[in-house]
Amino acid sequence: MEITPPIILWKQTGDLRYLVAHAIEKKALKYVDFFWVLNYEELEILSSLVGKDKVKMQPGVGVDFDKFKPISKERARRKLDLPLNAKILLSVCSLSKRKGIDYVLRALPSIVGKYQNFLYLLVGDERPDGEEFRKLVDKLGLDKYVRFFGRVDEETLINCYNAADVFILPSLQEGLGTVLAEAMACGTPVIGTKVGGIPIVINNFKSGLLIPPKSVKSIEQAIIQAFDLGIRPPDREEGAKYHSWRFIIENVCRKYDELFRKYYEWGK
Repeated sequence: MEITPPIILWKQTGDLRYLVAHAIEKKALKYVDFFWVLNYEELEILSSLVGKDKVKMQPGVGVDFDKFKPISKERARRKLDLPLNAKILLSVCSLSKRKGIDYVLRALPSIVGKYQNFLYLLVGDERPDGEEFRKLVDKLGLDKYVRFFGRVDEETLINCYNAADVFILPSLQEGLGTVLAEAMACGTPVIGTKVGGIPIVINNFKSGLLIPPKSVKSIEQAIIQAFDLGIRPPDREEGAKYHSWRFIIENVCRKYDELFRKYYEWGK
């Protein structure tokens, strides 16, 4: 007997509204048996089109909590040749305007006026807008306060998370924001915008500050609050329940088994 497996679509990145707005893609949706999505907005959009029973929210990328874990901040900074007494802010992302990095840069003049020993680390692929951000840094006179690390290996990335006092993801649009989970797995408090799956990740770790996107003033206030008053430490144990690879793999395998039993009556 020929077996045709059920079709499962895992919506990972980009704007789901683009997918459902085009005739061909929209027509193809009816041939998909089940959908994974990353956040509530996507859940609502797809559920209205295909029915809520065919859609489930699930992180698509897990975090290895055995690797991404807290280490000594001093040790991490020494490995990266960073000043031990600095206030360090970190972002890990592709340097794209979609990630909202320019809003952080525009907030920094007031921050460096308050914290002379401040440093902002930008880690990630500099395409497509890295050169434009470098010009903005130069224009704002922030050269000694902003450091572009580029793409790094996993060990260096883990050291970056641990070296930072605060992590910020100021995205204008985001599927989930796995870097937030990585940062909090390392024990670093986070600031994130109220878009996509960012509020979900922050809620899962029971920590972090949420701010509106495209708001320089909100970024300024959140950074100052984080440095001066602190942010509740992330709950790694709670976060692992949603973002560890073990949880994700078990959940996905359970759904695949359920679908195969439904379509092919396996186990009956």
